[in-house]
Amino acid sequence: MRRLMLFFPLLVVLTACSAFAQEHPFTAYTVKAGDTVQSLATRFGIEPANLAAANGLAEADILPSSGTVLLVPKSSGDVLATLYEAKRRGLGAWPKPRYADEFLTPLTGEALKEEAAPVSSQTSLPKIEAQESPFAAPEKPGDAAEGGKTPAAERGSTHTVREGDTLYRISRHYGISLTSLLLANSLTETSVIKIGETLRIPDAAGRQDPAPEVRNDPPEKETPAEQKPEAGPEQAPALRLTWPLRGGTPPRATGTSFGEGLSVKTRAGEPVHAAADATVLHGGWMRNFGNAVYLNHGEGMATFYGGLGILYVKAGEKVKRGSRIALVGDGGGTEPRLFFHLLREGKSVDPTPWLEGGHK
Repeated sequence: MRRLMLFFPLLVVLTACSAFAQEHPFTAYTVKAGDTVQSLATRFGIEPANLAAANGLAEADILPSSGTVLLVPKSSGDVLATLYEAKRRGLGAWPKPRYADEFLTPLTGEALKEEAAPVSSQTSLPKIEAQESPFAAPEKPGDAAEGGKTPAAERGSTHTVREGDTLYRISRHYGISLTSLLLANSLTETSVIKIGETLRIPDAAGRQDPAPEVRNDPPEKETPAEQKPEAGPEQAPALRLTWPLRGGTPPRATGTSFGEGLSVKTRAGEPVHAAADATVLHGGWMRNFGNAVYLNHGEGMATFYGGLGILYVKAGEKVKRGSRIALVGDGGGTEPRLFFHLLREGKSVDPTPWLEGGHK
């Protein structure tokens, strides 16, 4: 009887740990000497490209130093949720968030908890703490105005692109128009900027065209009355999505290397619109996708848009169905392509039952 009483608490602990592991789309792992992307992918039974993408690595990259925490997606459908959480916490090769405005909010309220318990690898996720700071540090001493805000740009000043920067955000930060920033750097709205790249900041004193506020473009035509998509009983939330590209219909084929979703060839500069009313969770650079946007639609549902160039939204912003959120990028040497995923409680699911005009 005494042995049974000692065994029971242990059984409770093991059951709790097992339940935790099942609710997370990833496993936390601490890098050890001799580990490689390929060896870890084999060990966890996943594609090397998925492990690399989630942790901000190229598939051929050498892993970060021993002691670095990686998040390993449990399946291809968990890659986008794992990537978001790794970027949010600055794990793997993602840069550590330093300031309050660099931290991403959790993708879902329950599945990705702020403080995670130990998982099967005996690794605990680190606690993340924000610091107060302006959007970007001054480029040179004396640039910071009183109160920590960057003053109007001076002729000949420059900006070094950081993680999360977009052309629109940079133009707003320096108080200049997006057009003047593009002209000063021989860029177009389809250009993709890279981390470490230096941009010229034009003279703000002579600007005639102040940067406009982002306006949510209304849909070109009225959407029909609210209706539930035709789907099986397994679908709980009532969410209706419109295809993000105008003048086309959703592709029939589903499935990308990062789980169920839609991928379609398009032209650079094609406007991308919000599939439904949402709050922006993230808008910025992500390895393997160029610029990307995550939108939170509530009730555990989110949409992901990858392969983007210019972004017109930022984290925390409210957007309406059909509002323009970005332009398709130039493909970075490959053909321009839009990646569209629907995430349900962090898991990539086939979006066609939720799409108007989608095909099952």
